Amino acid sequence: VPEHMVYKAGTAEGDDTAITFSADGGNTYETADNVTVMGPDGSPRPADPAEYTHIRWDLEMPVAPGESGDVQFTAELE
Repeated sequence: VPEHMVYKAGTAEGDDTAITFSADGGNTYETADNVTVMGPDGSPRPADPAEYTHIRWDLEMPVAPGESGDVQFTAELE
């Protein structure tokens, strides 16, 4: 997710992809239901989509030479 932008929940799309998210600078990736961050008390809590730092699309099918596809997401300027 570009700097100064905030991911809009539920907007990541891509045909034949598994989409995962990171809230720790891309060190770990999880499905949206399992992304966590440390809360003020030091215990993990569910991450708000606005806290996502990275989005990853893992292709379930290879892209053949000469073919193309699209992945996308929506973000807002902070």
